[in-house]
Amino acid sequence: MPGVVKAAWTILAGASAALALWVGLAPDPGVQAVVSGYTYPLPTTSSAALRGAVQEAIALRTRQLLDHELHLSDRSETFAVAAQDLGYGVDQTASAEQLLQTLSKLIKQRSAVGRVTARLLGKPLVVRHELAIDFDPQVARERLERLRVLVERPAVDAQLLVAEHEILPSQMGQQLSIEGSLVRLGSETQAGERVVELSLEEIEPTVTEAALAPVDVTRVLSSYETSFRGKAGPRAVNIRAAGRYLNGAVLLPGETLSFNSYVGRRVHGRGFVDAPVIVNDELEEDVGGGVCQVATTLHAAAIFGALQVVARRSHSRPSGYAPLGLDATVIDGKVDLQLRNPYAEPLLVYVSFPSAYVIRVELLGRLPEKVVRHEYAVTHREPYARRIWNKSEMKPGTFEKKQKGIEGMDVVSVLTMEGPDGQREKRSYHSKYYPVPEVFWLGEGVLQAELPRAADSVSEIVVDGIESAAEMRRGSASETREEPPPFSPRNEVL
Repeated sequence: MPGVVKAAWTILAGASAALALWVGLAPDPGVQAVVSGYTYPLPTTSSAALRGAVQEAIALRTRQLLDHELHLSDRSETFAVAAQDLGYGVDQTASAEQLLQTLSKLIKQRSAVGRVTARLLGKPLVVRHELAIDFDPQVARERLERLRVLVERPAVDAQLLVAEHEILPSQMGQQLSIEGSLVRLGSETQAGERVVELSLEEIEPTVTEAALAPVDVTRVLSSYETSFRGKAGPRAVNIRAAGRYLNGAVLLPGETLSFNSYVGRRVHGRGFVDAPVIVNDELEEDVGGGVCQVATTLHAAAIFGALQVVARRSHSRPSGYAPLGLDATVIDGKVDLQLRNPYAEPLLVYVSFPSAYVIRVELLGRLPEKVVRHEYAVTHREPYARRIWNKSEMKPGTFEKKQKGIEGMDVVSVLTMEGPDGQREKRSYHSKYYPVPEVFWLGEGVLQAELPRAADSVSEIVVDGIESAAEMRRGSASETREEPPPFSPRNEVL
């Protein structure tokens, strides 16, 4: 019996030694951290190594999450934006400390048996940690502001096609709701690759099919036409483009029409080209030259239709295609022509081209109640300057008259409106036309004395931008000239 016991102890001791040797030789499975779904092995050799590995794992997973794109959808289009650009972020320091505390606690709590079992089974200590995603609404707001123009879809008004006797239906528009979209983004507790529906607001069209139904296009309230035959070329392209955009505009009862809103931006991508414009009182080339003739034709039609002119500015110089007082200048984004419909019926602006170089604007929807006559008188005149520029590109010994001088004028327009009963009503308004300088370009060797004699209406002579006092004929124009507003007449389409 003792022999049996001794043999058993011997076997047991051998097994224990073998087990100890196996455990000693088995690799330590270590610790693994599962950070927001991704596994990172961590060393346990020292607290410093563990801390460094945890911080690296947190930083790597943060970059992975915040570099991923969220897809912002407006139902018709999706925009991919990195999560960090939408205000999502992680407090990496706090996350690393939280994970280290959890690891330290679990490591201390693990028993010797648990460590042996882990070595035998090769099973590491696993700790799961979800990163807390913060959201900064101010960062998100800045990105949404940039997205606003991409998401916006303007409403499309119903349009009455006079020639085709057809009404094109209106379409709803949409615009981005910044506040509503911020709420939706803030409710996303995790950044990553997912689709977030943007918050949108509908834009109602101003003119619907129902509003156009009562427009009687057989009734002409007023009309006006101007010719651009003498100044065709690129101006003609711009006149026809602006006419197309303006055609079909509707003024509901009491509504105000904005010329700039209907015609829109004058840029090359919308059918406009470079043509003469007024810059610093002299003609230069720029996009949109000629659009003012469309505005003038509309303004004149409105005058004879007895519409209310809410906003209008005359040209800085008289135009050759309309009488003084009937013209109207427009500057993209700065100077607008605005007309109000005072009648109980909606009015339709119908733009046509009766011939190749004639534009006609008709206001349709009712018959006129009164006959409108327009008369004007010049109440004050201002002299103009002669500007002389020495140009190296001119042939030596030659000169060229680049611009005719025109006196400045203050003009009062009087409208007489006579009803069928013979009763008359009068209205008046003012127009300001600034002096147009006479401009000469001189080649090398040309003397001022060789130029034609200056007219009596010339107030001063300016050579290469410097006033020549010796050549003053009748005081400086600045003594009598009223200062223009900042935008006029310095940059104006014709």
